[in-house]
Amino acid sequence: MTTQPSSPQPIFLLGLQSQDKLLVIDVNMADTINNGQAVSVTSPSIQKSTQTVRFRPMILDDISRVLEIDKLSFSLPWPENSYHFELTQNPSTLALVVEIVQQDSPTIVIGMSIVWIITDEAHIATIAIHPKFRGLGYGKCLLAETLRQSIQRGVILATLEVRESNLYALNLYRSFGFNLIGQRPKYYRDNNEDALVMHVKPLGMQYLAWLDKLGTSSIG
Repeated sequence: MTTQPSSPQPIFLLGLQSQDKLLVIDVNMADTINNGQAVSVTSPSIQKSTQTVRFRPMILDDISRVLEIDKLSFSLPWPENSYHFELTQNPSTLALVVEIVQQDSPTIVIGMSIVWIITDEAHIATIAIHPKFRGLGYGKCLLAETLRQSIQRGVILATLEVRESNLYALNLYRSFGFNLIGQRPKYYRDNNEDALVMHVKPLGMQYLAWLDKLGTSSIG
């Protein structure tokens, strides 16, 4: 569900292959600017027994782990220089990671998302959860947080592309209000599969409140 950029400049793409449940997001902190990318407005966390699930801006030190997740998730992963470009040269980028913080264990990044924000529109460029952590609620939560932080930046429309054959992802996006608006023939170069173009609008305070109400299920 992703397309490999031919240069450090981004190409519109999207990938999400998780099979997740919703979980609570507690937005209560403010972040500082990160490597020239769009400022992260919030840094929420979710407490689950002895572990905390936390969202934060992606940093350069995350790239090796993000590359691992990308390669395990997509047949056309991004090259390393594309992530470096997003974090250091693209001021319209919102790049997030989701990580698990456990007592007496190293913190581990389990997912990532990148969004391009232009004026009041957001394009979800890539989003993925590590295969070992799918089906536990992290993917939907990451999508919700990605949309949340986009709205906090004034976004009223979000778009994405998804493989035509990825029925799970299509259903997931529809559950978030995304509608089909177009098709890109032979968009994915590995097998010439078509991409479906979807968007959701209007985004704003009402949609943000709806995202808050999604926190009725727990990880697990």
